Amino acid sequence: MGKRGRKSSYINTLTTKDRRMLAAFRAVGYIKQSDLKDELDQSDNRIRNFCRDDYLDKCSYLNVHTHETFAVYRLTSAGRKFCEKQLGMSNFYRSSSAEHDLSVSERYFALSLPERDTWQTEADLRNELLNRDPDRYDELQQAITDHKISSLDGSYVSEETGEVVGVEVITRGYDAADIEAKVEFAKVLDINFEQIKG
Repeated sequence: MGKRGRKSSYINTLTTKDRRMLAAFRAVGYIKQSDLKDELDQSDNRIRNFCRDDYLDKCSYLNVHTHETFAVYRLTSAGRKFCEKQLGMSNFYRSSSAEHDLSVSERYFALSLPERDTWQTEADLRNELLNRDPDRYDELQQAITDHKISSLDGSYVSEETGEVVGVEVITRGYDAADIEAKVEFAKVLDINFEQIKG
């Protein structure tokens, strides 16, 4: 008998820490090994078990600016299915590149736990925009298709002000039109816009 019918043999029960970790992966894509341990309180053994069950993929990442190499992780497709089935998660963050995603991850981990719990992904925000005003659905969908407006990397509710803050990591590849489409999206959704240099 092959592995095809095998059930998960390492991760059988999800802890509160596991749920926080999986919510973080849904929110940001790639996460540094150091953040899994320091921010999410995961042990080496627990991380290894998620990899053994093929829920997480371990990669090496080279920071081109510092020439430092370190371990990063992301959900596998089996990991996403596991999150959907076990935790009812959807609208996972769609990865751009490890470099970009790690900047999003850094911003996410700078938030307080209550702020992290309010995090909305790019897909969440796009759905919110399209469903907010059914009469404008076609018009807004067309604006997205034409790149006149473009969803942000994520958003959170500020603990300090109670306002929604939309976050976008701006990398070298962005031109003025790309940034304008992000700003316009925030305006239409009526949220604050926070630009982070990636």
